[in-house]
Amino acid sequence: MALVAGALYGVNFNPVTHLQQTEMAGNDPNVTINHGDTWALDYVFSHWCGILLTSTVYFLLYSAVMRSRPRIYPRAVLPGILSGVMWAIADASWFIANERLSQAIAYPIITTGPGIIAALIGIFYYKEIRGRKNFIFFSIAFLLTVVGVLFTSFSKMYNTKL
Repeated sequence: MALVAGALYGVNFNPVTHLQQTEMAGNDPNVTINHGDTWALDYVFSHWCGILLTSTVYFLLYSAVMRSRPRIYPRAVLPGILSGVMWAIADASWFIANERLSQAIAYPIITTGPGIIAALIGIFYYKEIRGRKNFIFFSIAFLLTVVGVLFTSFSKMYNTKL
């Protein structure tokens, strides 16, 4: 399941990027038809609609399996909606980052950020890591991650053709 989710997550922005970067020729070789707008935010609404449709289908399937008695926890509805709004803002920001930086650079940066934040919350709020040895391991991993993100970020600035 994780492999399928990872594969789908990895190609999530490919259709949008393809539409932004490609122009396809029509029947007349002298006429070029632009199939995509280059502004990333033009694709956000359709992306969200696809996600809403997919999650609705999943919920309907779950309801059918549960014989029209799905378990819904009322206390989780509002936090779920709020996390969806936060995700939508992050998704729109991701579209902009892909447009400005390119997918190859934006993807590692954006996927690393939430992991770092979650690790820091786990350490300082939930006190998940204890002991000097564990803090040293975390510090080394944190440093390597930040260095990797910085190298990825700067690679676009210093990219020259040989």
